[in-house]
This record gives sequence, C-alpha cells and structure tokens, in this order.
Amino acid sequence: MSGGPYSRERRRASLKGFGYLALIGGPAAVLVSLVMAFGLWSAGDDDSSFGLRSTVAAGDSLVVNEPDATVVLWATPGDIELGEVSCETRDSSLPMDGAPQEPGAAVQLDDDGAQWVRLNAVEGMQRSVTCSGPGMTEFGYAADAEVDQDRGAWFFGVFGVLVTGAGLLARRLTRNSSGRP
Repeated sequence: MSGGPYSRERRRASLKGFGYLALIGGPAAVLVSLVMAFGLWSAGDDDSSFGLRSTVAAGDSLVVNEPDATVVLWATPGDIELGEVSCETRDSSLPMDGAPQEPGAAVQLDDDGAQWVRLNAVEGMQRSVTCSGPGMTEFGYAADAEVDQDRGAWFFGVFGVLVTGAGLLARRLTRNSSGRP
C-alpha cells in the first residue's frame, strides 16, 4: 500500500475490516436480544439486583417521581396478607396485584436480609402514595427489572440489525469490480 495514511487502498481496507467486524458483531447483538427477550438470561433473577429507591414507614406518604419508568411498590415484612393492604394516591386507590405471573406472592430480600413482598407495578408515576395494612412496617418502590430487561432486548435487537446492515453495505462498497471480495 502506498500513497500515505489516507490513501484509497487504506480507506478501502479499513472499510472492509469494519464490514467483517460488523457482520460478526451485528448478528451477535441480535442473538443477545433474542436470549434476553425469551428469558433465557435475566438481569433481574438474582437478589442483588433488587434495590429499593426510597422507603417510608407504613401509613406515611411516599413521593414517587418516575414519569417515564415502571416502578414496583414493595412492603415489609414479606409475610403480610396482600388482601389487607391498601395503597392510595390523592385521587385514586391502587389495586394490589402482587405478582401476576407467579402462583404466590413475589418476595425479595434486601441487603439487610429483610423480606419485601411485591404489591403492585405502576407505570409512569409522578405523585405521592400512602400504603398501610396490618403488620406492615415499611413500604417503598424499586425499578421494574422486567421492563428494564425488555428495553435492553429492544436496544440490542435494533442495534444489531443496524450494525449488520452497515456491515453489508461496507462489504458491498469494498468488493472488487469482478464481484469477488
């Protein structure tokens, strides 16, 4: 190769190398998105991912300012009866759905080993909530790990398709006039 660092041959070789890398990385990102989407790998399966953003004593008002996220309300101790718990905002009462996809109540452990039971998932919440019930000592909210995982799967899928397309374009632009790479 001659003609300096910005010669046509060097640019062509760089573009060809990008094409090869993109044709490997793009499908790999799509594969990661499919694995995440079908639940073969989950970022929220381990207890260390459970992180309450804010907590207050039962009966107190908790300000939730998450307009663009899905949050999950949690209460402790983990053995309270969900049917006796009530959560209300200024203008409405929230239903206690517990864990709709699971046969029993979803229970998580925090860093101190305390059990927290899932009360409800609320999408786009920007108001104060008050929860109370017999035996409940605290309640709080955390990000919904399943929704975060779904967003990650979408990101990897779209990114993978775009990178694969760029790789195919780069390979097409760098092929010889004879049609062979």
